[in-house]
Amino acid sequence: MITVVVSQQLPLPVSPARRSDPATSSDGARVASIRAGSQQYALLEAWYHADHEGLTDEQATHLSGLDVSGARSPWKRCGELRAAGLLSLTGETRKSTAGSKQRVSRITIHGRLALGDKQWGRA
Repeated sequence: MITVVVSQQLPLPVSPARRSDPATSSDGARVASIRAGSQQYALLEAWYHADHEGLTDEQATHLSGLDVSGARSPWKRCGELRAAGLLSLTGETRKSTAGSKQRVSRITIHGRLALGDKQWGRA
């Protein structure tokens, strides 16, 4: 199953393109759509700029400039990005500012495509 992130809602399941459709339709069905200016977009951009280094959710939240004290928690958005396949866990952990271990994620090719990185859209 392929997921699409719409605005700031939870990932929604969508059907992939038909077998008879051109390859570009199949590729397009895999790309998630994220509204520019949303928390998801800001977080995904932080992971994009971190590239292969990866980030913890705390690091991405800090780099994106999102407020963690408000009602719209960015931590949930990080989980949504992973659930949608736009981020993947590396298996690595890093210490948080509080000293606890946090998982590290990296942006996936699908995450790059969601931000419009055309370089990753070529086969």
